[in-house]
Amino acid sequence: MQLPKEKLRTIKRLLFRRRGRILSGVVHEKAGCASFQAAMDVLGRPWTGLVFVALEGGPRRFSEIRESIADIGDRMLSLRLRDLEERRLVSRHVIHGPPVRVEYALTEAGRGFREVASAARRWGAVLLEARAGAGASRKGPQRRRA
Repeated sequence: MQLPKEKLRTIKRLLFRRRGRILSGVVHEKAGCASFQAAMDVLGRPWTGLVFVALEGGPRRFSEIRESIADIGDRMLSLRLRDLEERRLVSRHVIHGPPVRVEYALTEAGRGFREVASAARRWGAVLLEARAGAGASRKGPQRRRA
């Protein structure tokens, strides 16, 4: 969430006047928003999470990644890998020799996704349970119309 500059200045002024040094809390919260936004900029792109999951097991070739992600096209996978490489989350390693091969692997920063994936899986399980519970409650006793 990003506040307009005028509003942020007003909030800072009010906090600084009333409570002295609480201003540092606002700056810390703004930094937290920036880090959350940076993560969501990566994860919000289509297929990115699945590319991370495909590479969790170690280095893989393009065709192996494509086979592990159903329905992704070559062009989209190529774009995702290039984007993640530019962000230094995935490394690209060319293996010379007949035939020349290219492997992709998660960098140290990219391996940090494991914790995110674990949390997403737990939350996904909760969402599926809630959906199943909502479906069961809809099938419960129904009122007769008069």
